[in-house]
Amino acid sequence: MSATTTNEEVTGWVGWISFAGILMIMLGGLQAVVGLGAILEDDYWIEGVRDGQMLVLDLTQWGWVHLILGVLVVIAGLSAMAGHFFGRTVGVLLALGVAFANLTYLRATPVWSVIAITMSVLIIWALTVHGREAQA
Repeated sequence: MSATTTNEEVTGWVGWISFAGILMIMLGGLQAVVGLGAILEDDYWIEGVRDGQMLVLDLTQWGWVHLILGVLVVIAGLSAMAGHFFGRTVGVLLALGVAFANLTYLRATPVWSVIAITMSVLIIWALTVHGREAQA
């Protein structure tokens, strides 16, 4: 009998945390690429955007928002895969941020925005429903 026992047993569902971590790394990397694309080639993204503006920011500024979010999501994904509470909590908040950022970016990149929002919802679900098991 081991010296430390827990009331909660780890189930197969803990794999969802690894899935969420990998999805976060992929989403963050792709988000950073989209951000870099908007920063370096903002003329390319003009189609579907009125006067190059997205809400109150121009496309280059939105590119910086997406690049920074992408890098933070990668860091949180690595932390979530390691089972840290920080990674799960920040991961949920960042996934919300990515979803809202892509909702506002929908006119510039509709396909990518829908994919990013879907990935964000999967990340939030995996981290909130099965997150506690990752600590065990």
